[in-house]
This record gives sequence, C-alpha cells and structure tokens, in this order.
Amino acid sequence: MSSTVGDRRLAGQVGVVTGGASGIGAGTARALARLGMTVVIVDIDGEGAREVAGTISQETGVSATARAVDVVSTAAIEEMASEITSTLGPVRLVFNNAGVMPMGPILENSIDDWRWLFDVNVIGVVNVINSFVPRMLDHGLASRIANTASMAAFAPSDAFPSYAASKQAVLGLTEALRIELEGTNVAVSVVCPGAVNTGIGLSERNRPARYGPPSGRAIPVGPEQEKAALQLIEPDEAGRRVVDGLLSEEFWIFTHPEWTRKMRSRFDDAYEAGQRTLLRQQA
Repeated sequence: MSSTVGDRRLAGQVGVVTGGASGIGAGTARALARLGMTVVIVDIDGEGAREVAGTISQETGVSATARAVDVVSTAAIEEMASEITSTLGPVRLVFNNAGVMPMGPILENSIDDWRWLFDVNVIGVVNVINSFVPRMLDHGLASRIANTASMAAFAPSDAFPSYAASKQAVLGLTEALRIELEGTNVAVSVVCPGAVNTGIGLSERNRPARYGPPSGRAIPVGPEQEKAALQLIEPDEAGRRVVDGLLSEEFWIFTHPEWTRKMRSRFDDAYEAGQRTLLRQQA
C-alpha cells in the first residue's frame, strides 16, 4: 500500500468494521475479506459478530475475528484498539458503522430514546475516531476511516426523524474530520446508504436496560416506505458499493447514487431563502 488505502493493495492489511454483525457492516466486511483484508468484526451482538467472522474465514480463507464491544463505552473501545494493534498490527481501515434507529415522531421519542440514539450513533462514532485515528497517525501508513451517515441526513423522513438528526450530526462530524486530517496519512469517507435490507429497524433488540425498555414502535408503512422498498438492495450489494467507493478514494460514498437528486431541492431552498434575505437587507 504505497499511497492510499484506495490503491487496491488491501490484502493482508487490517480493517475494523463496527456494527459488523449484520446489515451493511457484515456486507462490507465480506467484501473487504474477498480482497484479502484481515477483518475484525465489532458489535454489541457478540454472537452475531462471531458468526459473521466464522463464515468469512470459512468462505474466503482470510483471517476474520470478532469483538463483542459496545461502541458507547469509551474505555472498551480504547482497550479494543490497543489489543487489535498489539496482536494484529497497524489498522489501515476503520468502517465506523454501528448504529440504531428508534422509530416514530419526534414528540413520541422519550429522552431515553434520544440518549440511546445519540450515544450509539454519535458518541460511538467519536469513541472509535478518538481511539483509532491517533494510532493511524502514529503508524504513518496510508489509512482511511469511513463513517456511516445516511441519505436521511439530506432528506429527513417523518418515519424516523430522530435518526435523521443523529445522522446529520455524523455527516457534519465527518466533514469536519476531513478538514482536520487533510495533509495527513489518514483519509476520510462518509457513507450515505439508501434503502438496504438490514435489521436496523429491529435495533431495539440490543437496547441496553440503562436506556429503558424498548419503545415497541415499528417502522410505519406509507407511500415513502413503499417507494423505497422498490429500490431495496441486499447488504452484500451495499457492501460491494461501499468498498468500491473506498477503493476509488471517494469522500462521499453512496449506495443509491440516483437518490442524490433529492439533495438539490434542500440546498436550492436554503440558497433561495438566503437570496431573499440579502435583497431585504439591501432594500
């Protein structure tokens, strides 16, 4: 790996995937393993992580291991980063993907829902960044960290508005991290998935008791969800698209690039409001 993690020399290098027991994380881990990368599957669901790692090792012959870790625990993530580095060597790629999705309108989300959501989706991302990026900078080898946001960060849905808020936070964090790490050996990507057939809608099955009982709310079914279902892709296809973006050294990685047309209306609306404000100030 002479310059960047995108030069297709991933074989034998170490990659860490959080939220890797299922969904996009598992699909991406499998895609990385097919390129010969040594992968570490991290998830609060230790049994699921071990199952994915075992299948990867069996099917690809590359080394895949599992770590049962809650990304919310700063100490646990730091301990894991130290252990992985000492046993497997320098980490060249981190896919910061763990996430949860409480359902329902904003006014139906309890403060415990919000704390769980932001602890996992935002603080969890920060914990992984703080533990792995300094080690990447120290070893000096070309590396990359990719954080999972969502298309919901650009086009919030009334089905999971709190989730969209957390993913907008991840988007802003990742854009700032890109600026901060410019000129270093660590590149940055943000992954913005569209409709992928994952189990994130059932993420309350792994909700720790400290955040209160599961809400019991399910994904509402309406025109928006029905339209998205027509474009649903499987996790392995999503993982293939994510890895293609990583190999192409993209900052913006989309599983559904055709959905990016939706962004324009949001930014056009903001721009037009700004122009109206400017005209009023000049009047």
